Amino acid sequence: MQIDYERTVDDLIQFNLFHTDHSPTIQRQLLWWRGLTALLVILLPLGPSYLMTQEPSPIAYIIGILGGVVAFFVFPPISRTSNINQWKKIIAEGNNKAILGRHILTLSEAGIHAKSPGSESDLEWSTIQKVLQSKSHIFLYISAVNALVIPKKAFPTEQSQQSFLDFVLSKTKTGEVSR
Repeated sequence: MQIDYERTVDDLIQFNLFHTDHSPTIQRQLLWWRGLTALLVILLPLGPSYLMTQEPSPIAYIIGILGGVVAFFVFPPISRTSNINQWKKIIAEGNNKAILGRHILTLSEAGIHAKSPGSESDLEWSTIQKVLQSKSHIFLYISAVNALVIPKKAFPTEQSQQSFLDFVLSKTKTGEVSR
């Protein structure tokens, strides 16, 4: 079985967003930063009020709490936009012909042969740690933070996509595709 597709910057960004959304470690870290940001916004108006009167005014408390609540809920979309912009800048820094452009995956009984404009490799089936998918991509994880990123548009039909997934799952120990 062979899959031939064009990998774009958007595919890599979609993988990184998906990974961010599904990594317990990253989610804990983002929650911690979200809470810390909200706390700092709550405390920010109390400082000047305390310095001027030695006792913060009720308005300072109200402003702080409202600001903290807003910061807590505004943090995720701002963080996501920042993440997208950082990945665009990182990818633009150098020659990425090994990860962008035309990719050909050839699946066999022995494993996956992956070919791109700048690299070629053979992966044994035991290398695939998990198989995940989003609405638009299939991710064959080969490490905790790296995956073969396959856009679903690479498959002419849903049946060919399902045949691909069935074959991959039959060769790996991942059991099933998680979403």
